[in-house]
Amino acid sequence: MEASSRKQPVPKPTDRMMEALATLAALLDRTINEVKVLDADLQKRITDAVQKKEEAIRAETAQQLEAQRRELNNELTRRFEAELHSALDSLRADFETERERWSTESGVERERLHVERERLNKELQLAGNTASELQVERSKLTSELQRVREESAAEISR
Repeated sequence: MEASSRKQPVPKPTDRMMEALATLAALLDRTINEVKVLDADLQKRITDAVQKKEEAIRAETAQQLEAQRRELNNELTRRFEAELHSALDSLRADFETERERWSTESGVERERLHVERERLNKELQLAGNTASELQVERSKLTSELQRVREESAAEISR
């Protein structure tokens, strides 16, 4: 009886209040911890999303840069080829003009050289004829000189 005769202590209203506040504090602590975990997770997800977006922007920028580089390269190549063809056409025209001039001059030059060759051939033929005549004259003079020597020698010996 003693055990039954003892009454269970009745909790005081402040004890219950303290107990409720302790429970509430534990819930708040757990909620704060969960919020911290959620905040850390959210921060990680935000960081990951920012990194992915930065990588996507870098990749897109690199693609655009490469496309613009190719476009610029193609444009410069096209311009270079156009200028090269223009210069080549100009050089061809200059070459054709010069070749025509040389052909014309060569024709005139050939004609001049032909006339000069004919003149020189005539002079050479004339010089050859003169040389032959002089050779004949020399032979005559040599013969006459020989005859005069013989006559002189004969005159001297008389």
